[in-house]
Amino acid sequence: MKISAGKEVKGTVDEVVHGSVNSEVFIELPGGTEIISIITKT
Repeated sequence: MKISAGKEVKGTVDEVVHGSVNSEVFIELPGGTEIISIITKT
């Protein structure tokens, strides 16, 4: 599933993993599907 910045997804943040360059955000959607968002730090 591709999601752009203009889309809204409702879910629960399960975990945030901070790295030196990126952070990974694990989100559980209704129904049990999990998505991971990788966010670049500035």
